[in-house]
Amino acid sequence: SMNYITDVSFFVQVASENSDSVDIFIRELDSWSLIPDGSFSASLLNFKLQENNFIGLGHTFQNGIIWNHSTGDFAYRMKYFVPNIRNTYINSTLQYGTDEYGNFIKSFAVDRPFFSPLTKWAAGVNLSQHLHKDSIWTINTMPFKYTAQDYWVGSAMPVFKGNSEYSRTTRFVSTARFIRIRFTEKPAETIDTLRFYNDENFYLASIGVTTRLYVKDKYIFKFGITEDVPVGKVIGLTGGYQEKNSLGRFYVGSRFSSGNYFSWGYLSSNIEFGTFLRSAQAGQGVFRAGANYFTNLIEIGQWKFRQFVKPQVIIGIQRTSYDSLTINNEYGLRGFNSPILSGTSRLLFTAQTQSYAPWDFIGFNFGPYLNFSLGMLGNAAKGFRSAKVYSQIGLGVLIKNDNLVMNAFQLSISFYPSIPGKGNNILKMNSFQTTDFGFRDFEIGKPGPVIFQ
Repeated sequence: SMNYITDVSFFVQVASENSDSVDIFIRELDSWSLIPDGSFSASLLNFKLQENNFIGLGHTFQNGIIWNHSTGDFAYRMKYFVPNIRNTYINSTLQYGTDEYGNFIKSFAVDRPFFSPLTKWAAGVNLSQHLHKDSIWTINTMPFKYTAQDYWVGSAMPVFKGNSEYSRTTRFVSTARFIRIRFTEKPAETIDTLRFYNDENFYLASIGVTTRLYVKDKYIFKFGITEDVPVGKVIGLTGGYQEKNSLGRFYVGSRFSSGNYFSWGYLSSNIEFGTFLRSAQAGQGVFRAGANYFTNLIEIGQWKFRQFVKPQVIIGIQRTSYDSLTINNEYGLRGFNSPILSGTSRLLFTAQTQSYAPWDFIGFNFGPYLNFSLGMLGNAAKGFRSAKVYSQIGLGVLIKNDNLVMNAFQLSISFYPSIPGKGNNILKMNSFQTTDFGFRDFEIGKPGPVIFQ
């Protein structure tokens, strides 16, 4: 969809007095497409500028900087996105990014996703180069650099005959993937004793049945803008074989997801399990489960309200000493950035009360909201029994203007009672957004192991 266009008008005019032809004039009104965004705290300034209709082509060009003003270090990130090349539904993405610690990533990707429930095929290629520094084993950071090639392809076919909506959107999906990783710089084997940073070939395939439908609703994440809410089910199985350190091991995984509207609101859930197998012994396994719930729209006078709830749990099974979880930023509490907390299990709970005000100011509508999050990390020995609970409390406002290409944007402030390694009673601006709740689509796409991060 061309959301950088506000309106289009067509005018027809006879070409000449004796002509059998007409001239068609098209007038198009753009939305304002240059969108700034940012956040700041006591130590970090984050600023991003995104152009959603770059030189009138409909491309997205994003540039951002992060400045750590306590150390003087800078980070830069760039992303250029070309959607739907020549109406093929093929997208391309070019990215380059550094952080304040000297890490960088460069990548180029071309992909055609299962963009609708009726899509028959999908595929993608991603080529990337990474440089990271790790300090797990020594006081000084150890650099490692690698290149990655990632290829995948998939097909979908109807399960049932007939023209009903359910029959047309229920599909049997099969996909295959190959990942090739080559290290050009890595820690010495005397330090990396498990040879974690080594070359790798990973072959994956998945099969499953998915039903994907969408219900149009309003006043969820984007104020009064119509949103497509996914409903459906997924049952999927994944298998694979990894070659690493001159050895091979198998991988098996499964996923079940469902979501629908009920009389008491919308609920979606997701359960995943995956593990590697070598000589019938399981290792580096992970169990994940989560749910998204929001109430029906509640109206009090001219005000509108919704309540959101999102619990999540991830449990590592027979993980190595290299594997760890955090509750930092997108992996837990937005804006939380402890350098010392880690674990092999994670429990999260987020609740948000969203309101939608009835009045507007020079075309802007406002939706104040209250956000509350809890997070804790467990370990393999004791689980969550001795884990400490960390929290984040936030206030924000969702602002909508139909004349902007990104019709809705947000301002927020967050309070963190404690961030180990950073301090206590910390305030941050624009660290979270209502869209962090997100929707889980009922799609079987690129196959992969269950994520442990």
